[in-house]
Amino acid sequence: VRIGDLESLASAGLLELLDFVDLHAYVGGTPPEAEFRENLIALRKWLEAKGYAHLPVFLTEFGWTRADGTWQPSVPPDDQASYVTRSLAIAWAEKIDGLVYFALQFKTDNRGEAGFSLLTQDGAPTPALTAFSAIAKFLAAAKPFGFFEIAPEAYAAIGTDQDNRLLLVCWNKCGTQSIQLPSPPRSVRNRDGAPLPVSKFLHISPSPILVTLPASANGPILAPLHSFTDVASLRSTRYNGSPLHLIALPDSVKAPKPGNYLALHSDASGNDCL
Repeated sequence: VRIGDLESLASAGLLELLDFVDLHAYVGGTPPEAEFRENLIALRKWLEAKGYAHLPVFLTEFGWTRADGTWQPSVPPDDQASYVTRSLAIAWAEKIDGLVYFALQFKTDNRGEAGFSLLTQDGAPTPALTAFSAIAKFLAAAKPFGFFEIAPEAYAAIGTDQDNRLLLVCWNKCGTQSIQLPSPPRSVRNRDGAPLPVSKFLHISPSPILVTLPASANGPILAPLHSFTDVASLRSTRYNGSPLHLIALPDSVKAPKPGNYLALHSDASGNDCL
């Protein structure tokens, strides 16, 4: 995604002829929540500034390689698998209209280029393929709400499934953290889709977890959390007698940097509120 290239096309009057924007979204081996997401946001803002925010956006090539030998710096196979989940969750949460991950299997003698594949050259599945299958199933037919920084370098892609249950894809950029939900989730699965113990406390790491909250009578209540300057005073806020839980932000954080932050609570009717 290079805005400079798009500027040249816009200057030539091409935008008015387009039905959609189709781009490759490779980055230089960096984690998906960095340059990859920043480019998506920059693209959306650019289209809006040009008056073409209505155009669908498709990413028809993006990925990370697990082997040296090509232009992109390689990442370890386990990181590649986590980046698959994280990039698909981010693009979904940012409401990208269509995604084509590169690649199921790219037959080539170049190890670096072959390393993008979800299958080995012999056709064996990699950890990235398992991760791809799990996140694709988890988000199938789900409706995105947004992408949130739930703590410094900890993230959540949020949406709802067909039964109006709240879905969370959560991870940490490095290390591990525990975050507390207002009530136990319906299910928690690891990056590969295997079930994990259910608890109000979620243990997050660079390997994402897939969380489904229980359905309530009216479904989850989704509302954007507006900017704030005092975390302690926000924590004392109550809605219908239920405390507002601000996930993983310490009381010492008085003025968070600009961005989206996530709060969860349960109202008097037992609805999960965001």
